[in-house]
Amino acid sequence: MKKCIIDGFEVDATLIRSNSIAFGKSLVVELAIPFLLELDARDAIADFGAYYQDFVDRESEDEGFEEDLDGHFLLLKETGYLSFEKMIFEQPELLAHVISDELPAEFLGYIFLDNEAGVETKKYIHPNLTNVSIVDGKIMCSGYAFLNPRCTI
Repeated sequence: MKKCIIDGFEVDATLIRSNSIAFGKSLVVELAIPFLLELDARDAIADFGAYYQDFVDRESEDEGFEEDLDGHFLLLKETGYLSFEKMIFEQPELLAHVISDELPAEFLGYIFLDNEAGVETKKYIHPNLTNVSIVDGKIMCSGYAFLNPRCTI
């Protein structure tokens, strides 16, 4: 289940896409619309699990000297580079930090991947992710969206 709330109203997820090109850039305050996204573990795993596994596989191969590891990368190593599914349930706080600090564009990009084609049919675009939390297998994200000026619907 993808529950998307934009400016206080639930919005069909098919009307949303992620802005992978300008992700993380500041929005003009007048154009910024608050958004909330809630995902259950099953959907998050289906949409993002394979990419996350590739990410941790690359990190585990490239860890180099242990003394060079710090922050989230050291913590990932200490957990044994758990799968995305195990991270959701066993290390939710660490996973929330990894998503928000290391993989925000990738996460939203994969969550809304099926929405990449037909930009003119997407009413909202997510250009950032400001907060991620994971509680009881639910991933909650917040940030800001903007109305798509190219939308024709």
